[in-house]
Amino acid sequence: MRLTNNEKGYSLLLTMFVFILFTVLAMALLTATLTGSKRNQTSEHNIQAQELAMMGIDHLTNQINMDLKKELGENGLTQDQFKSILETTLNKYKSGVAINTGETGSYEAKITNIDSVKDNPLKKRATIVSTGIADGRKKSTTTKVVFGAQSTLDTLKYTVGAYKSDELSKKCNTNSKYCVRGEGNLFLHGGVSIKGDFKVDGNIITTDRGYAYLGGQQWIPSVLPTASPVEGQKASHIVLKGNVYTFDHNPDYDKHIETTNFNQGTTDKDWVCTGPWFWPKCKYVEKTTDSKYVNTTGDLSKAFFGTLPVITQREPIRDDIQIENQKNVFYFPEGPSVIYAQTSDSGNVKTFYNELNFKNTYVYPQYKVIGYTSTNEDFEFTGNNYFGNFATKRSLYIRGSKSNFKETKFENGAYIGGNLIIGNTDISEYSEREYPNNFEKNKIRWSHIC
Repeated sequence: MRLTNNEKGYSLLLTMFVFILFTVLAMALLTATLTGSKRNQTSEHNIQAQELAMMGIDHLTNQINMDLKKELGENGLTQDQFKSILETTLNKYKSGVAINTGETGSYEAKITNIDSVKDNPLKKRATIVSTGIADGRKKSTTTKVVFGAQSTLDTLKYTVGAYKSDELSKKCNTNSKYCVRGEGNLFLHGGVSIKGDFKVDGNIITTDRGYAYLGGQQWIPSVLPTASPVEGQKASHIVLKGNVYTFDHNPDYDKHIETTNFNQGTTDKDWVCTGPWFWPKCKYVEKTTDSKYVNTTGDLSKAFFGTLPVITQREPIRDDIQIENQKNVFYFPEGPSVIYAQTSDSGNVKTFYNELNFKNTYVYPQYKVIGYTSTNEDFEFTGNNYFGNFATKRSLYIRGSKSNFKETKFENGAYIGGNLIIGNTDISEYSEREYPNNFEKNKIRWSHIC
């Protein structure tokens, strides 16, 4: 028997073992790398899908706002018109809007529900669901967005307003007794300073002089008025129906403020005589002079000093305020839960001479003497008064003081069955000029008055 002593077979085995080991390690490393890459790619697609979903929310929100702005136009809308358009616009997008962004993916957004907003009929709360898609990965997000407009009364948007009564203007066309000469005009005499926007149904008349009645009518040299914007605006805005005029003559004040046509000149009659002095022929001859008011609507630098306001062409259309329809909101009947503020004053208007303080209560004013009580009277307040809820069946007079302010506050609103008269109504035009200190100082605060 012959034995062979060598290691050639062992070397082959060792080589195969090392090869297999490195192959396994390489496969494990490759698998880990591919898995990590796939996870990163999946995560990236998820993030892209989420971002696309958010883009869908922004896209649909901007689209709805653009549609509403387009419908609003230059002339505005009534509240009823706007409510109808808002409802129609939101319902239109219940079917959704889909956008393909190309390589990054796509998104689809739609409105799934529409709710009313409490205390504001001009707004709607829409539930928007948006789905983003990136390489087959989908991510959805849901949010609620409020669309619409503020329900603030048009008059509250302006620092200064000069309004015409639509009802009286219509009656004026057929009966002159309803015409109010000069109604709707805004007169800015001298260095008046206004901060904010203003709304004028008539014309704006400015001058660089102020008016005073000092033993007679006086036009005193001053400066042109200024109109400065509120914070966040470059210029104050004027919503104007008429024109802007200036003047440098000395008109009679009463005729000046009653002028309705500033383009029209004046016509006077002169007594003119012709022929020989011993046999003259005399008659009245009409003499017409051109208007002394200058239309500066196209160049406001002649009417205002400093930063010039901007005339806004759009004329907001206002719905008529149906006061009688609001009665049930503020009116409350007499009953056990009502507190009566009582006075025994025997005048035609029953006056409260003491200050009244009725917070968080429902209050009626009441006339009370021995054996008799009545709430069906005209009442008058003096001093400082505070009410939670207030109602009266007839007229209410609120008087102040010539020396310091008196304040009456209606915390939760008030219902006045007749007229609301504030201040001293006995001031005549003459006493207004001669004794300006006769005016009373009043502060009235309320949430709503009907």
